Formats: sequence, structure tokens, C-alpha cells
Amino acid sequence: MINSPVLMQRVLFSPLKGRLARATPERALPRLARVWDIGAEDLVLVAERTSQFEGGAELRVTLGGEVPDVRAIRVALAGSGRVLGEIDVRYGCTYQPFGLALTETDAQAAVAEGLYLSATDATRAVAVLEPGAELDEALGVHLISARVAMNTEDAWRAFAATLASTRTLQPFNWIEGCVMDGLRACGAEAALTEHVEYFFPGGRLNYTGPRGEPRRDEIFGIEALLPFAFLTQGHPGIQIMATYVAAKTGADGLLLDRGEDAEGRPRAFTEITIEGCYTLSYPLAVGCRRDGREAWRELAWAQIEARCEHLVRDGVVAQRARLGGEPEQADWARACGWFLIGVARTAETFGECPPRIVAVFAAVARRAVERQRPDGLWSVYLNEPETGSDTSGSAAIAAGLALGARLGLIVEPADRKNAAEAARRALPGFVPHLTGDGLLGGVAQLNRGGEALQRGGFRVMAPFAMGLLASARAAVQAGEEAAR
Repeated sequence: MINSPVLMQRVLFSPLKGRLARATPERALPRLARVWDIGAEDLVLVAERTSQFEGGAELRVTLGGEVPDVRAIRVALAGSGRVLGEIDVRYGCTYQPFGLALTETDAQAAVAEGLYLSATDATRAVAVLEPGAELDEALGVHLISARVAMNTEDAWRAFAATLASTRTLQPFNWIEGCVMDGLRACGAEAALTEHVEYFFPGGRLNYTGPRGEPRRDEIFGIEALLPFAFLTQGHPGIQIMATYVAAKTGADGLLLDRGEDAEGRPRAFTEITIEGCYTLSYPLAVGCRRDGREAWRELAWAQIEARCEHLVRDGVVAQRARLGGEPEQADWARACGWFLIGVARTAETFGECPPRIVAVFAAVARRAVERQRPDGLWSVYLNEPETGSDTSGSAAIAAGLALGARLGLIVEPADRKNAAEAARRALPGFVPHLTGDGLLGGVAQLNRGGEALQRGGFRVMAPFAMGLLASARAAVQAGEEAAR
């Protein structure tokens, strides 16, 4: 281990030849960046400077579009054509970083010869970013030196610096909302403002929806409400959420995407999902307090009450259920995390919590504590350690436990102490998953691939998980300070 900050070597690559995504309204975002389509044409890259990479390096790319299925990018040397490997980008989202580990020899050759990036299936293109001047250059294709041993303090310092940058931009929905929540939790208000303004230039909402469609001053579905919790009082975007909530609240008092899936595509049934405890109830609570919309108090708790009824049984949380049907994807770590952090954030905002929800929260928290892994994290499926740990679900659980303990959502003193200790015990478990330049790996990929993907051991880097981890760290620290 070392006792001083580690300086990571980074070499950027510039496109020499390739196919730019057409400048249509559908591809107007990400703003301040160019998007290269790797498919029918290869992307040819040259290093912007020479460098030595003792001990190897990692080639990084950032996606410039959604990946709805299993795809990969083949990486070869531009001079010799020798293939260095493939970058598996299955089910990735815009702004998500991916990497390919290279030996020292291959890294030096990449700098000297340049690179060819091609799609392993030319009929299914993959888009990558070339950031503009106002975005972090590390969103572009680059080589980063292989991680060397870092002490814990340096690892967390690198994490905090990367979190508070445009490297953690995510698609405008719950994914970006997690980052914004982490920025708010750790006091990175300037970075939070930068993230908000990226999607609200001039106060107008401007983003790309989950299928690459342009969205202007409208919300594509209930998963896109979380970022509205971080708008300042009087922000013009607040009315967009108010209009949406008024239009989408059913006679049963529930906000659901009725007859649509999470990405707005029609389907014959309506699901209720556990994410709403966080992505709906929390922004509704903030809107109630910030904007004086008192009717939203009851609405916020109604969303959690319904999810307790449909999706939580004896402390076991399920991810979703058809209305009137049986719960599905039970014991998924992120589902448990969504419930815990969602209830806790909502209660924190209101300064209170209904007794029935407190009882359900305590049961879920107790079960999570009992199933914590020896490394401090939680398995992708809490009761199935063979599925391996997931840093995203673990971060959400740790945040919820720490907040719940501090806020008194766990009434029994022994259980409250155990929850606080479990959250604190989790933090060292994340350190091995932090990269030298501050990203967080060990994340179970987005749930687009269903349970087979979640159980399959595929892990990625994901900024949304960094936001959840920042929330967990801040909640643990606040709990420790309150206990002094």
C-alpha cells in the first residue's frame, strides 16, 4: 500500500476516420459531444501523445447510445490489425463507461499504431462518445494506466473527485437521479447544479429518451421523476412534473405507467415496480415541501403503501408485479435497496413516517442485515450468495439502513444498532471495486436482460451506483456524528 495520491496516466485517442451519427433531432443529444456509430464502418483512432504504460493499461470507451441487447466492440491495432480483445457492452446505456484490460506491450502498441474499433456484428452498431469542450475529456476513448495499490483514503478521494464531474452524467431518468442524490448527499452542490443545467439548458428540459427519441419539456414515464427532486425552488422545470403527476395519477391514487413498459412501449398489462418508493415518493415529498403542494403528501405515502401491499412479504422485497398478480424477482438486492432508500428519503423529507410503513421498513432492514456477506456487501439476490456481490444494490441497501437507523425508522434499539453497524461495515467492501481514477465497478448491469443477466455474473462500471454509494457514505457519516 502507498501513502500518497496515485497519479494515473491517461492518453486520449482522437478519431481519424469513422461514421458520425447523423445530426438529426433524434441524435441531438448527448449535447456538447459527437457520437460515432461503430457498425458498417470501423472507427479509426490515433493517440494524441506518446506515453509509457508500465504494468499495463485499460482502454476505456463511453457509450453514446442505448444498447438494448447483447453487443460487443472488437479492438484491434490499426497498424498490424492484430486483435487485442472485445469490449462487452451488453445492455449498456448512454454515458456508461466500459473497459478492456491491456498488457503493457499491447498498450504501448496501441499508442504507437492507433486502434480500430469495430462492431462484432456489423448489423447492430454501437455508438461511442467524443466529448466536446464543456464535458470531461475522459468521456472519450482513452487509455488509463493499470491501477496500482492505493490506500483507502486515496481511493475515496479519487471517487469523490470523479463523482463531482461530468463523467458521471447518466440518462435522464432514475439513473441520473441516483447521481444527483449522491451529489446532494455529499454536499457537491456545484456539480449538482452542473448536472441539472446539462439537462435543463436555459431552464428547459432537453434530453434523449430511453429509445433514443428526443424529449423536450415532457416526461417519458414514471422512472424519469427522480431528478425533479433536485431542482431548486422556482425552477421552471417543476411545472413539468406537476403537469405529469396530475395527468398520470389514477382514480386509485397510484402513479403508474398504465399499459406501457418502463421505456414507454405499449403492453397489455400494467405493472407496479418497487423503484417507485424512491423514484416517485421521494420527488413527490420534495415537491410537497419545496413547492407547497400539500396534496402530494398523501400521494407520496400512497405510492409506498401500495408497494408494501403488492411487493413486500415478510421482509422479502420483489422488484415488480402485475396489478393483481404475484410478485416477481424477489430478493433482488437493488429492489431491497430501492425500498429502503426510498422510504428513508421520503421520511427524511417529511420528518415523519406512517407506523405501518415503519413496521415494514424494520422487517426489510432486519432481513437485509441478516444476509450481509462477509465482505460487507450484499449478493445480487440476497438469499443466494452464489450470485455474487453487487455494488449498486449494496450501496442502496447501506444508504437505506444508515438513514433508517438515524431517522428512527427502526424502532427496536438492537435492530437499529445492527442496521447502523451493517451500513458502516459495508463501506470497506466497496474499496476493491473502485478504479484508480475513481469509478465504481462490480455493478450488476441494468435489468434489461432480466433475471438470467442478473444471475449470470456480468459486472460493469456504472455512475448511477456511484451516486448510491455517495449517499451511503454520507448517511453513515451523519449517523456516526449523531451518535457522538
